[in-house]
Amino acid sequence: MVSNAQLENEKTNFMYQVDTLQDALMDLEEQLAESLKRYEEKNKEIRQLKQKQEDYVREMCDLQETIEWKEKKIGALERQKEFFDSIRSERDDLREEVVMLKEQLKRHGIIPNSEVATNGETSGDIDNDGLQSSSNIAPGSTHAPKVAGDDTLGNFLLSRILITTFARI
Repeated sequence: MVSNAQLENEKTNFMYQVDTLQDALMDLEEQLAESLKRYEEKNKEIRQLKQKQEDYVREMCDLQETIEWKEKKIGALERQKEFFDSIRSERDDLREEVVMLKEQLKRHGIIPNSEVATNGETSGDIDNDGLQSSSNIAPGSTHAPKVAGDDTLGNFLLSRILITTFARI
């Protein structure tokens, strides 16, 4: 009986140990499941961070390309501005020369028939399309203004104006 009682005690003791070990195993399984869950969350966060980093790198490359394109455009616009500034300066010089030559013509008693428009055409010679009107020019005639006085001197001065103007262009 004593040996049965001892065996019964050992059995109870082992049953207690089994229950304790089962509880410990369940706790470990719960911890493992929790750890796996945290691992998946961290892994997901890392993937999201990598994706964000790739997006930022792509966006920075796009912005860099945009900056380079805009810098090239600015350079082209600056070159155009320089070109147009030089043309504008030359136009202003030519206007001043035309005024000076008109004054010289007036000093010689020659008065041009019409005023010259800002683009160099006479106001009566331009139609609505900005082209010379063929009705204002007689076939075979030169496009010289009518002058009072000596036609030879007027034609000479006019040809000088035209030669000077076209030489600069």
